[in-house]
Amino acid sequence: MCWSNATLFYGLWVTTASLNFAATAHKATRPTVLAIDLIISRRRRGKLEIEGQEEKTTARQLPEEVWELVKDELLGVEIRKAELDTLDALRCTFCTERDSGVYDCECCSLRPAQLVQMEDGHLWSRWGQPRCPDAACIEGVWRSGITWLRNKEQLSDISSLLSHHRLTLASEQMWHEDPKLFDEDFESLSAIAHPLQSTNAPSDTFPTVCADDIHNGEVTAKADAVFGLTPEALALPLDADHRFARLVFKYRLLLVDRTKSTICPIDETKDELPLLDQPVTSNPKLSGDDSSAKKDGQAPSLFAEGEPRWMLWSLAESCL
Repeated sequence: MCWSNATLFYGLWVTTASLNFAATAHKATRPTVLAIDLIISRRRRGKLEIEGQEEKTTARQLPEEVWELVKDELLGVEIRKAELDTLDALRCTFCTERDSGVYDCECCSLRPAQLVQMEDGHLWSRWGQPRCPDAACIEGVWRSGITWLRNKEQLSDISSLLSHHRLTLASEQMWHEDPKLFDEDFESLSAIAHPLQSTNAPSDTFPTVCADDIHNGEVTAKADAVFGLTPEALALPLDADHRFARLVFKYRLLLVDRTKSTICPIDETKDELPLLDQPVTSNPKLSGDDSSAKKDGQAPSLFAEGEPRWMLWSLAESCL
């Protein structure tokens, strides 16, 4: 069955990997962070009781800024750990058996003395294409489906992280630069959005206009769907952008701008904005004075790269 959908959302794009690592770290650090927040709260109210501390500086005397730094450092460590744990689960047999003296895989082709200098003893220690000339490690990636699938636990962890910041996924689908290479796309993207809901769908499902094309032999039946949009749906809370900024910076999310063009009212774009067939650039050098943009034949930037905005995302899949 062929299908297509369109999703209108206010949000931004992040790499799927950075979102996955952040969600795992959020789950791992949540109990500790809650405990630290409780300490901060009681300290503010003068109700923090400390027992059995002989050091000169007690938890009561530590300023709130120190506790915030502790939380940030803990989160950074867990995000990195989530990345390394993911890579460990994908390594080939040669990588996992490197301690036995087998170094046939390019990921572990360094001598033991050199391996010690690496962060975790591997050349493949950052998310991205493994350096296996015989594709040994990439086979683990293919088998796992990690570049195009997310299980229920991962989606639950992501939902927990985003709902904590009053945000949500615009779709469980990932965006791939080349759909044909989805099984080895380490740079797939996920859309994070301000929550919306449809009147004919569960409240926890982001509204998406879908149309399925059913084939009957050689005859194709066309399908369509139309959703209404209330003015209130476009009214954003005052802290909408702050929610995104807090999430992105706190959890080290990697932003990517996927917009190709911008929809504007005709009367406001006349003599000011480029023609629709001209590309919109996010080059910061083109912000403000657009004279340099005109010289280069580029359009002035309407948004800063990674800035939340209204976007219309279309996605389709053909079974032919």
